[in-house]
Amino acid sequence: MSHANDRDPGPAARTFVARPGSAQAPAGLLRRLTAYLADAVLLTALIYVASFTLGLVRGPIVRFQPLADTGGALITVDPAGALLAGVASLALGALYFIGSWTRSSATLGQRLLGVRVGAARDQRTLSFGQAAVRWLLLLGPLSLGALGATAMPGLRPAFGPILLVWYAILLITTMRSPMRQGLHDRLAGSVVTRPDRVMPPVAS
Repeated sequence: MSHANDRDPGPAARTFVARPGSAQAPAGLLRRLTAYLADAVLLTALIYVASFTLGLVRGPIVRFQPLADTGGALITVDPAGALLAGVASLALGALYFIGSWTRSSATLGQRLLGVRVGAARDQRTLSFGQAAVRWLLLLGPLSLGALGATAMPGLRPAFGPILLVWYAILLITTMRSPMRQGLHDRLAGSVVTRPDRVMPPVAS
């Protein structure tokens, strides 16, 4: 006779149930970076389509006006349009990563490279809060920095060094962690693993 507790928890839960001696091994740094590169290519294409559509609706963000006297061109940028495009790009990126991590525990790039993002406690699928914190700490600074550079041109020189220091911290903390958990993973309670590999049993 079956009970309610015996029901199949679903593919996402089955994937990330950690059992003694068979917890999934952490994914290597190079594999993770390659997955993010694949995601960046996909997101760039999506953002280009979104920007193109936005340009059709409200006009081009960048305009070129030929100058007959000099043979050159006057380039003008619509600040409101650039800011709107930046906000749309940020929202698209957040939806892509947070939605992927909470629905299938991996982005398309991570699926291609065979890695998954799960909760550090039991390797189950991340909650929305965990995924949002992870995105905000890992990719939010880059997206917000690009948006800030558009909205506040005078502060552009400061964004580069700040981002460099922040991502250096994430890289160092990831490399020094046995489970390859950077500061962003520790604060979000997440871990990046390879489902095709398991941790060896710990000798007593």
